[in-house]
Amino acid sequence: MEINMSRFSNRTKSILRYKGETLSFLVVLIISLLLVFLLLKVNLLILIFSLLFGLFYIRLLQMQQLGNSLQISNTQLPHIYKLVKECCEILEIKRVPNVYITQNPNLNAYTMGFGRSYAIVINSAIIENLETEEIRVVIAHELGHIKYRHTVFLSIISPLGNYFTFAELLFGFWGRRTEYTSDRCAYICTKDKSTLIRTLLKISAGPNCAKDIDIDELSEQLQGVESKIMGKLGETLGSHPYILKRIWEINKFDFKYNIRPCKECGELSESGSKFCEFCGKQL
Repeated sequence: MEINMSRFSNRTKSILRYKGETLSFLVVLIISLLLVFLLLKVNLLILIFSLLFGLFYIRLLQMQQLGNSLQISNTQLPHIYKLVKECCEILEIKRVPNVYITQNPNLNAYTMGFGRSYAIVINSAIIENLETEEIRVVIAHELGHIKYRHTVFLSIISPLGNYFTFAELLFGFWGRRTEYTSDRCAYICTKDKSTLIRTLLKISAGPNCAKDIDIDELSEQLQGVESKIMGKLGETLGSHPYILKRIWEINKFDFKYNIRPCKECGELSESGSKFCEFCGKQL
């Protein structure tokens, strides 16, 4: 049974948002505004102008992709476009975003946009090196950023980064949590933990080096990193959490919730439940 987000309760939808994501955004925003206005004494009009210019610049970047990349559709790479539409339906994203393929040897993808205009840019290496379901993981992850409006918030707060040096470190406190949320969206769209983990490992270590990986040994590697103060501090330098931590969080999410929804109402129940918590039907 396909998961239909439109049938989910607000409680179930909130399960996908990583705990503390919203609070961390508010904290980052308040601290940023205090730094900008109180310490740096930036004029409000200048800040508003920077914000508007930042939004305008994002639109320019979207147009640049339109001119330099391959936009997929029902006739251009239709099998990839089909994955996008399927994930949009599952995540209840009514307006399918523009998706572009650009020549780049790095296994990566990213999302930008706000309002009614979003764009997902997928590097060609993703299409060339990953299997179909692994490509679905990448697409669903980026759609998760759209579903929970991460790109909108980034569009708003990114101009603040022009005013103080450590803005990226500060914003990363929130941004790393958004990655966990998007990973959960990818899990909902694939319903296969092993595919999601394999995709993350391929992106991290390369498509050929990520075969036959021992997950237990990865857990030991993570414990080695987390046990050291410098290991924990090292993560703050990146916009994304450690890949090992993302895999750990996926396992925790899988352990706590039933990814296979109730056939009657489509809701997610606690893992191990014999009956649906919402309609009472046997799972």
